[in-house]
Amino acid sequence: MRKAIKYLLALFLVSFSYSSCKKYPDGPLLNFTSKENRIERTWTLEYLEIGGIDSTSYFLDENDSGFKFNRVRFFHDRGDSRIDYNSIKNPYGSSIDFDWWFSDKNKILVIDLSLTNPPVYSVEDRVGPFWIIEKVEFRIRKLTKEELWLETTYNGNLTKAHFREK
Repeated sequence: MRKAIKYLLALFLVSFSYSSCKKYPDGPLLNFTSKENRIERTWTLEYLEIGGIDSTSYFLDENDSGFKFNRVRFFHDRGDSRIDYNSIKNPYGSSIDFDWWFSDKNKILVIDLSLTNPPVYSVEDRVGPFWIIEKVEFRIRKLTKEELWLETTYNGNLTKAHFREK
């Protein structure tokens, strides 16, 4: 009986220490792959909420602005990372190059579009927070090899974006 209590106590302490070390609110609990290796891939938009409104279909389908989100690619050579999209001005597709890095102990993903020389998109194509000429900080909610969940407040609206590996 005494051994069983010791094992249960040890199991409880181990599970408690892993749960208290969880980096992101929505997971994963434990991961042996570096954050860079998990994010450096091609992602497709799966869910987008802006100001509490599900805006997924608006940005994945043709819409009245002509803007359509295709994918975001994070590369090891960070200046080569890009967002691919279609718009009225670029109906056959275009891309925005960006730089990226982690901050705040890897809890924040910074996407910096201000270094685009020159911006390859027009004023009509600017749709925040992903397609603007500035630096945006996203809180990482979840980062696995298959899923990336981000959120930020842009123009007073909480924006949540869920991506899946393509």
